[in-house]
Amino acid sequence: MTKVINESRLKEVIKNQTFIINGKEENVEGIKYDFRLGRRILKNRYNNPIDYDKLPEEEKKNMVVEPGEVVFALTEERLKLPANICAELKQKRKISHEGIMTLGGASIDPLYEGHLLVGLYNFSSENFPLRPGKKLIAATFYELEKEEMDKFKKPLPVIDDFPDELILMIKKHSPTSIQSVIEGLNKLKIEFSDLRDRWHDKEEWFDRFEDNLEKQFTLIKEERESRIACDKKFEEDLTKIIWKVGWLSGTIVILGSIVVGYIVNLIIK
Repeated sequence: MTKVINESRLKEVIKNQTFIINGKEENVEGIKYDFRLGRRILKNRYNNPIDYDKLPEEEKKNMVVEPGEVVFALTEERLKLPANICAELKQKRKISHEGIMTLGGASIDPLYEGHLLVGLYNFSSENFPLRPGKKLIAATFYELEKEEMDKFKKPLPVIDDFPDELILMIKKHSPTSIQSVIEGLNKLKIEFSDLRDRWHDKEEWFDRFEDNLEKQFTLIKEERESRIACDKKFEEDLTKIIWKVGWLSGTIVILGSIVVGYIVNLIIK
């Protein structure tokens, strides 16, 4: 049956550097060992891996994981596990409370050799300082019984530096913080609200335009009806005038004939 390697055994392992190399006894907590942040760091700002100790003092002060950024680091310790030892990794509660999520595998197979490669993702809105020696991730080690052991293949490659594909990925990495996403959403919300208000203004303008247009149509209709009525009355009055003028002209012609006839008679006589 698999056995958990206890505190006293872990301290003995560290003291003798059997499978935990460059470890510290004070980092043993019960059945767990806390791996420390090393000096080899991979950050987008530098494009390539850097050694913390070789940086100027001012650069060291500014070595942080920015909000939304992912930075990879190698642990201070190295492992050289035998065929009967495996380990389980767990995130430190304290580091998660600081807004950092550790990325990487959750277990270490037997025969693993090299540093632990740990990703640090900052999901907070504050910078997280990178300081070598800081407790990074906890490991519980297990010893396998003979019947549990198999012909394990040695994990490849030995992790002494960052893989080329990881370096290439970090070069392309652009931090995107949750805060910037929230700010983007708030900006979009304001723009949408402004668009909605403008649309409402346009609706009100269209309603006013429609009302005015309807009033103009009503006035035009009333004017047309009024003109039709006036034209009809004018036509009726004109007809009456023409009839009266026609009657008067006939009367004048008759009277004229009578007068002319009377004058002619006087002359003849």
